[in-house]
Amino acid sequence: MVFKGSEQVKPDLIEGQELTVKIEGLNHQGEGVGRIAGQTVFVPGSLPEETVRVRVTKIKKRWIHGQLIEVVQASPHRIVPACAHYASCGGCALQHLTYTEQLRWKQITVQEALRRIGRLPEVLVHPTLGMTEPWRYRNKVELHVGLQDKTVDLGYYQRGSHQLVSFRDCHLIPESWLGIIQEIRNGLQQFFKLKLENGNYDPVNGVKTREGFPVKQVWLRQSFFTGEMMVVW
Repeated sequence: MVFKGSEQVKPDLIEGQELTVKIEGLNHQGEGVGRIAGQTVFVPGSLPEETVRVRVTKIKKRWIHGQLIEVVQASPHRIVPACAHYASCGGCALQHLTYTEQLRWKQITVQEALRRIGRLPEVLVHPTLGMTEPWRYRNKVELHVGLQDKTVDLGYYQRGSHQLVSFRDCHLIPESWLGIIQEIRNGLQQFFKLKLENGNYDPVNGVKTREGFPVKQVWLRQSFFTGEMMVVW
């Protein structure tokens, strides 16, 4: 920050520039939030109490988006994520934060929403109730279908992109779903093979005919009460 007389003059920022930022909080998407040059900076993968090096990827009038390059000073609540796909996958956002601290920040997020948006600063927000085992709890998942080198796969998109990240395990869904998802992969692969044999799909140019490969997403939802599962194509 440059001072000119009694005024603060914001330095010019450009995309690709590297900055050192002190992270002070989290937003509702799990991104670290800091401030630089009088503007709010959002940094996925960073945590409160951390000092990080970031590369500016997007500049707006009121905020900046940055890519985490290096954690200069780590939070005492930072942990190694349980999932091997976590660094590239966009399926979840806070596996690098201890579960106790996740619950605390959920409480803070509600308090801040009531204060800033609802203008209700005096509302009591109780601590977030946690789970005994905070894994395998989802009863719904939306998977994207991807095609590469004539191979059909299922997975999540990388955060902020349409790049498919395939997985063979996801710690947020029941283990019993993994075999079902693999059966769906196999079925889609056989379906696509038939389309190739019938000349309904051009794998080089990606040109689809009216009878081409139509599946973009697969949704799974299960009732934990009845055990019934619904698959939506």
